[in-house]
Amino acid sequence: MAQSDLSRLSDDELEQALKRLARAERGLIGKQLAHLIEFDARNLAVQRGFPSLWSYCTKTLGYTEGEAWIRIQAARAAALYPRALADIESGRLQLCGLARLAPHLTSENHSFVLERAAGQSVRDIDRLIAEIAPRPDIRDHVQRLPPPTGPSTSTMSQADPAARAPMPIPNRGTIEPLAPQRVHFGFTSDEELWDLFVRAKQLLWHKFPHGRMEDIFRQALLDLLEKRDPQRKVSPRKSNSGADRGTGGQQRYIPTSIRADVWKRDGGQCTFTTSDGVRCCEKTGLEYDHIVPFARGGASDDPDNIRMLCRAHNQLLAVEEFGEAAVRPRAGPNA
Repeated sequence: MAQSDLSRLSDDELEQALKRLARAERGLIGKQLAHLIEFDARNLAVQRGFPSLWSYCTKTLGYTEGEAWIRIQAARAAALYPRALADIESGRLQLCGLARLAPHLTSENHSFVLERAAGQSVRDIDRLIAEIAPRPDIRDHVQRLPPPTGPSTSTMSQADPAARAPMPIPNRGTIEPLAPQRVHFGFTSDEELWDLFVRAKQLLWHKFPHGRMEDIFRQALLDLLEKRDPQRKVSPRKSNSGADRGTGGQQRYIPTSIRADVWKRDGGQCTFTTSDGVRCCEKTGLEYDHIVPFARGGASDDPDNIRMLCRAHNQLLAVEEFGEAAVRPRAGPNA
């Protein structure tokens, strides 16, 4: 119905039409979640060339990062607890509320929690989460800042709101003790350092999957000191036992020069490509994979036998090669 036609409706007619549309929208969201549940169960996002369901939702379905996260969280919760899907369709529970509750639902508490959440606002649901999953108090933090530099506020126009805005804080690092053996670091940098940090986090994804800044900066400093500090001694790399050796003494370890060549050749991107030519876009958490598996005699020192894959597609191809049981033994619902 065009906007001009809507203007002809009475107030009651407009309200009733809006309520019907809201009911229809909730039903449509419920159907969408049901489809997303089945899509996820079949692992179709990975088979379609995406590293994850989230990537598929943002790049193919056109959702923003936040919209995709909400729908995936809600769908996976509804897959485990079907009552949640019914509550969404009936309007008893909001989509965003279910997404927030999802990490806290268990087989023991879901009935109680979903009943408590029915008809509640997101803020009320946040209170409910704080009740069922309380967190420790946030430590008080007081930090003395240097006085602002620049023109005195007394000489600035009081009519201009921007003139009364806080002045930029000088770029001085802070180191603050928080607890025994714990120190808080804080500093401001340019975007180049941020880009370097993001790249380091990508490269260290296997070792530090949570990407904590403490872990990344510690590793970066250790690597620097191993190369530059004369007081440190680098122990030689110990070769593993027969587990890292294949037929004819072939080693599983991929030489650094081969890794560099493969990375450059593959553009630092997952090489999985679907039958209709869609290549996976993932550039984070990449793994070096043997095209002919090492267990079947594949060489580690031949760049033509090595490729870059993201974790999802490495596992997908491993399952095709060796079977589900050998690659992914029975996993829990959060795997």
